[in-house]
Amino acid sequence: PVPAPRSFSAPSIAWEHQMTTEEWQCREYIDQLSGRFPQPSQPGQPSEPMPESEKSIIITSLGSGGHPEFCSRPCVYASKDACVNGSTCTFCHLPHSGAKMDKRQRTLLQEMSEEQMLDIMLAALKAKTRRKGINLPIESILAVLEEERNTREGFAATNSKELLNLQGILSKMSVAGMLGLANITRFRPSVAEGIRAALDRLRAT
Repeated sequence: PVPAPRSFSAPSIAWEHQMTTEEWQCREYIDQLSGRFPQPSQPGQPSEPMPESEKSIIITSLGSGGHPEFCSRPCVYASKDACVNGSTCTFCHLPHSGAKMDKRQRTLLQEMSEEQMLDIMLAALKAKTRRKGINLPIESILAVLEEERNTREGFAATNSKELLNLQGILSKMSVAGMLGLANITRFRPSVAEGIRAALDRLRAT
């Protein structure tokens, strides 16, 4: 068969043989660069997976201080590598685990009296410190809650099966998460300020 004619814009077949040493070195350098940096994926093509070494890199944030017990709530964008605040984010960028309450248990917690809330939080925090292998410096938090409880009269029963189950779930949560659910702003301003100050100290250590 007769070969197709070459385009007028195509270089001569002998062009590569006429390249100087400098031109060959430049070409090799460009080839090395193109292999060093990932090429952008074409529309419709999946991008290359992130190397495992890069997946393990986690940018900690201001809110990660005191992790896992005293840090701020987890950042919903960090797990998607989409947090624009990076290390200045006030939410935690580290992995979180622990028990979670269902809708019924959340409603039960929200409907509690202040006395009942104080009793169940104190019981859950003390149970957490008694658990084997856990040594938490939360004496200042317990002191604030106990002082507030002592200013109130009456006894709030927490011995029902449902409340005992709730107490068990709370004791498996982080200290900061547990106190967040307690909605400490419902108590006297001095109580909320005392707990926030204690958490700030624990996050800084």
